[in-house]
Amino acid sequence: MKLTLHFGAHKTASSYLQRTLAHNRDLLRRNGVGYVHLAMMRQKVTNPLAWARNFPDDKARVKASKTRAANFLQRMWGERLLGDGETPQRHLLLSDENLIGVPREMVNWRRLYPTLTERMEVLQPMLGDAVPRIYLCIRNPVTYAPSIFCEALVARNAAEFDLRSYRKDWLKHQPRWSNVIGKLRHTFPNAEIRVWDFADFRALESRILHEMADVPNGETFEPLTDIIRPSITDKAARKLLWIQRWKGNQARFEALPEVRRQYADGPKLQLWKSKDLPLLEDLYAEDLAGIAAMENVVLIRP
Repeated sequence: MKLTLHFGAHKTASSYLQRTLAHNRDLLRRNGVGYVHLAMMRQKVTNPLAWARNFPDDKARVKASKTRAANFLQRMWGERLLGDGETPQRHLLLSDENLIGVPREMVNWRRLYPTLTERMEVLQPMLGDAVPRIYLCIRNPVTYAPSIFCEALVARNAAEFDLRSYRKDWLKHQPRWSNVIGKLRHTFPNAEIRVWDFADFRALESRILHEMADVPNGETFEPLTDIIRPSITDKAARKLLWIQRWKGNQARFEALPEVRRQYADGPKLQLWKSKDLPLLEDLYAEDLAGIAAMENVVLIRP
């Protein structure tokens, strides 16, 4: 049986892909594809593993959390029939960007997925001897860094919300997606890793869906009709930063719906100065070229 792991990344239409897969569960079932929808994936696997990482001193809870996640994955991998009780399962597809980290960590560390290695060291043994095919979408830091900052800013938990130092440290550390992919290759040395640039997503959308789910090209995924809520605007982000600074984390989170409504229109968060852009664009171009040359890595292009 085949195993596919889709690790996002965050802010690269991952939620859209997950919702499209869930919306087309009948199509997946007809093709023998077992898909764990995101809410179930978070409940059974991602959140228990996050607890094990965040509270290492609670030995009993850590053990119970890891056992619960491992048992669920092994049960899903061991399924021979899908939910209808008739169709053989030939392919298991798991998708959750939080498996490799969360935006708050990237904002705090000024790195791309700084806890990925530790997270994968826990996940990989739970998959037994399966050799997965891994899918990952990457994004130019010109838009990715501010988008991730805003994603952390609208979450409940606090982070290091300092725009000035965030920009400075990102330019200093120059995070590269090739390092993220290198860590995945270290954990899954025999896996093929398939990567695409978020800028190409609309041109590649159908191909990505069919590839990940291993559904024949002749069959069509029914599109979603609703629209996912957009990222917050620059004015909304700066208002939330002001509330965080002067009123605290809880006040920031409670103010989020009203701030979204009040500052719904306008440009996205303006993080960079114009002098930063040539460097960032050059670094990303170098990163893409390096990724394309990596062993067992395929850079999917339109």
